Amino acid sequence: MMELSEIIHHVEIEGQGGIFKEETGKLPKDYPKEFLSRLSNYSTNSQLIQKIHGLSEDEALHIFVKSVYVVRTKQLESASFIEKNGIIYKVFEDYLLEAPAHS
Repeated sequence: MMELSEIIHHVEIEGQGGIFKEETGKLPKDYPKEFLSRLSNYSTNSQLIQKIHGLSEDEALHIFVKSVYVVRTKQLESASFIEKNGIIYKVFEDYLLEAPAHS
């Protein structure tokens, strides 16, 4: 759950998508693995960074789209309505259930 929170925070940080586009000329949605890999610029979680590097493009897109969904839902709903990890768990339930297989 902590790793997913870090990924969502990376997607949510204002300007990250714009910086990525400006520096690479690419959109995060078209290059999700490369975009998510940029988390290594400020995260010290080497295990998470290795997992991101091990993702296929489809897996990275899946995580990216779900992260954007969580971010947008958090923006639309009042903070008191959404438990901090409740929405993450609901959206990523399939990923969390599969987690031991990814290890």
